Amino acid sequence: GGSGKTSGFSGHTGHKGIEGRNGPDGPAGPQGIHGVKGSDGGLSFVLLSPDGGTVLEESGYRYHVQVHSQTLSIRSAVDDGIFEPNEEITIDRFTLQNVGNMTLPEGSVVSMVSTPTVKFHPTTFKLPVLAPQQSMDITQEYIGRVFDVPPPNSQGPYLGEAYFETRVDLLGRPFDSAKTVHKLIVQYPVKIDSVIVPENMGRGEQASIHVTLANISKLHYGNHPDSGGEVALRIHFDKRVLPFSVVTEDYNCPYKIHYNPSVPDSFYVDVIQVSSAGKVTITFNVAVSNSAELFDRCPMQVDLLLRGKLIEYHQHFIRIIPFYIPTQPPADILFVTDKSVTRKEFILWQRLFELLGARVDFWDLDRFEGFSYRTGINVRHEISWIGRHTGALILFPNLPFQYFDPIDVVAHLNDNSREGDANFVTNDSAVLFLSGRQGLDDIKKFLLRVCPQTPKLTLEGKDYGGSHVVGPDTEDFAEKRQEIIKNLECVSPVSRHYITRCETISK
Repeated sequence: GGSGKTSGFSGHTGHKGIEGRNGPDGPAGPQGIHGVKGSDGGLSFVLLSPDGGTVLEESGYRYHVQVHSQTLSIRSAVDDGIFEPNEEITIDRFTLQNVGNMTLPEGSVVSMVSTPTVKFHPTTFKLPVLAPQQSMDITQEYIGRVFDVPPPNSQGPYLGEAYFETRVDLLGRPFDSAKTVHKLIVQYPVKIDSVIVPENMGRGEQASIHVTLANISKLHYGNHPDSGGEVALRIHFDKRVLPFSVVTEDYNCPYKIHYNPSVPDSFYVDVIQVSSAGKVTITFNVAVSNSAELFDRCPMQVDLLLRGKLIEYHQHFIRIIPFYIPTQPPADILFVTDKSVTRKEFILWQRLFELLGARVDFWDLDRFEGFSYRTGINVRHEISWIGRHTGALILFPNLPFQYFDPIDVVAHLNDNSREGDANFVTNDSAVLFLSGRQGLDDIKKFLLRVCPQTPKLTLEGKDYGGSHVVGPDTEDFAEKRQEIIKNLECVSPVSRHYITRCETISK
């Protein structure tokens, strides 16, 4: 038969071709133009009318309260210009100002902030409306109290400081410029200005003591009407230094002394008046008991009381020293003392003198204000040691270069004025310096200021006699001791006493 035609199947879709590569970047465009600088920002406060339709006030600086601290009026309870410890104070006037450019609304609260040094009663005052730059005087009284202090535990007047703060709040938020710290000087209106006490006295000696009080306030003080308060002194003494003739007979005297002989170591002074910005001096006499120990220090104390309260005290010591009484013939030793010699040290020296059987005269540098001359005025003393101690030892427990002229030492070592005197054994004049700081070279330099023209003064050699200046060691001392003993054996039976003492000390 004939051949038929049959349709074939459709062909498949071909695969997706591979993407081509990206073209290169185009050239950079031109740089853009800088933008215009923006205007400064700002804050503006706007006060609108209640309906919001009207601008009543507008400013970049709103209301702000400032207290003018220089206008603060503070008075003390006594009102004498002084703020005492535990005294009530009153602030009764000061000025504040709205330094802002907008009206301060009503209701700001003015108060005083208590501190550890001033406590205020809880008093407040509400400010009315204040226009910009408007000032206002606050006459509300704020009452506080300055801190108290315990009785003094050190000498001198009390001087302290107290402070408090002013504060203005609006809706509980304080204005920084109204928070101002105010300081007060705290002190008492009267004080001890000076106490003049002799530093040195001898047994049986009498002296006057002067206590001066000063009033630094603008009121009179004392035991009289219209004063700021009663003022008194209590004087306490050591039993070895006692007052005498202390009763005041002058009715015009600004003080009165109350003395009870049954309590001889103290008395009471009632100050009648010490005027505003004035002073008053209380004078009384004391005497040293004959039983007082030499070189002891006897204390005395002055207490100042205001309205019965102890507010200040001063302590002083009177040093008991021997008198200088020249003897004929002179003593074996002139013992030169000063304030550094204590009672304990003196007892040791005294024991040494007793062992030697030596007679001793005393010269105190502080009492006589020097040794060769009176310190600072280059004048010889009316009663002087110079020329009175030939053949004796001048003993300095301390080395007081500043108190004497080296020519006096040289003259003492070369004094032959007693040659031929039947009571004079040997011209063995000597000077003994004891010093922990100056050595032999220092002493030589000191003496050589006047010694070059003095041939008898030799600065070398081991011979202790005559006018030699040496710094002996232990061996030198032993050698000299034997020499002294040998010489004394040849003099007189009395020298046996000294020999025994020398042997005791050398042991």
